[in-house]
Amino acid sequence: MADVGFHEVLGQVERIRFAMFVTEAGGLRACPMTTQRADADGRLWFLGGAGTELVADLRDRDQVLLVYAEPGSGLYHSVHGRASVRQDAAQARVLWSKPAEVFFRGGPDDPDLRVIEVDVDRIESWQPEGTRIGQVMKVAAAALGADIEPRSMGRHDVSHPPTGGV
Repeated sequence: MADVGFHEVLGQVERIRFAMFVTEAGGLRACPMTTQRADADGRLWFLGGAGTELVADLRDRDQVLLVYAEPGSGLYHSVHGRASVRQDAAQARVLWSKPAEVFFRGGPDDPDLRVIEVDVDRIESWQPEGTRIGQVMKVAAAALGADIEPRSMGRHDVSHPPTGGV
């Protein structure tokens, strides 16, 4: 991923959609969340409930970690950022999706609905090199005593929003 730009990685995160959303108010806590949108300014958007532990945690500490995984392709992203929470029916309408009705029966105007905005500081990415079969063969060769260069197994990169962005 060494040559992958920030916006390309952000697009991959949006495509994966599901993240473990980690907060650290009073200790680490993680919950699954659906990414509603990623925008060109380096922000990720979520919908949450006013009375949830996640929203309560974000009132105490805004630093978050979002973990995205696509095991089938071997693609993993760790997104670091700062979150803010607000009641914003207009933004909720922009982010709204049919599955959100399961949690917010009142639609975008539901009084329990909160918009969560994460300003991304950096994204760490991991992706394997080569094919899945090639990866399995390298691991098998290493198990049989072959000297396999660890960097040949995959790539790790850190990307940041462009200067003047977020």
